[in-house]
Amino acid sequence: MVDSTFVIEERPNENWHIESPNHYEKYPKLIFSTGIKINWNWFILDYDAKIVFERFDETKETLEIPCAPYKRLIDRESDKEISFYVPLTTQLYNDIETFRQGENLRVHLLINRLFLISSLIIGKSHRAEKGSSTISSFRRETEVGYITLKHDVSPLRDNDHRLIIMRDEWIKRVIKPYNGNDRFIVEIPCKLPEIPALKPRNKDLKALGKRIEQSIDLLKNAIEEYNSKRDHEKCITKVREASDLLHTLGHGRTKQADLDRTQFYGKQLIENTGTGDNPISQEIIESIFKIIDGTFEISSKVPHGVSKSKMPFNYTPDHEDAEMLLGIISLVYYWISVKFEKSMMVK
Repeated sequence: MVDSTFVIEERPNENWHIESPNHYEKYPKLIFSTGIKINWNWFILDYDAKIVFERFDETKETLEIPCAPYKRLIDRESDKEISFYVPLTTQLYNDIETFRQGENLRVHLLINRLFLISSLIIGKSHRAEKGSSTISSFRRETEVGYITLKHDVSPLRDNDHRLIIMRDEWIKRVIKPYNGNDRFIVEIPCKLPEIPALKPRNKDLKALGKRIEQSIDLLKNAIEEYNSKRDHEKCITKVREASDLLHTLGHGRTKQADLDRTQFYGKQLIENTGTGDNPISQEIIESIFKIIDGTFEISSKVPHGVSKSKMPFNYTPDHEDAEMLLGIISLVYYWISVKFEKSMMVK
């Protein structure tokens, strides 16, 4: 008697990656794997499987991509996981990036059918463990045994069956290998997480989060318009608009209320994310606001021809001036939004 156990774990494991194409292949492979428990050697005759992406937001939209087994022969001695891949064509890469929209991702494997054949007679049908793959059909012949597996974890309500991929990991493992390592890439979250009700000074956090999101939306528009029209003067004006909301957020040292606010922001964004203690957190957050203030002041010189001292001046910036300001405020908003995001994950 041969026990036909073939159990597929619910969740993909952490070793997902891009594999460079072989000499006869045109595109790299995007590979996801999940653990298995088997007690016999199997060969995959037929399959219907998909990699399912879900954005880490409130929309619950999914992107299903048909995939293939990385290898057909599964050996009980050496194989502890089963892997599926998809050729990462330029079109598919763009489709995933369009779907992702800079968000974090959840991913799971959907196997509608996995038709396997063993080298010995299967004399006994074995039902897989609860929550994993199940045998939906069984067939016995004189010399060959077959099983058909179905692995669908999508009805499960919790997230234990989905692998979470943070945007930093996606950049490191997909975008950089795919586009080459000659680019410096950052992604700015456009939507910040909900603030837990028990967070201290909830109203202050909500005010900060709202201004960050509004500022990033203005920054996004500035980047898109500059990329399409290359109008550097208009770009600088839009940088001024994008920096204004945080520039006007009270953060001076002369008022106790402002000082208390910056100390609180330093604690939330720096101390709570494990990158600094008090008083260094206070110094860093004040320095960040100084950068925002400086960016606002420089970008304000384009629509004005008179300085603060009422003296007229001539300022005719070029592309490098616009791109410098755009780059500075982009990196500042990347830092402050990611810090805010991480601080919401800390209990």
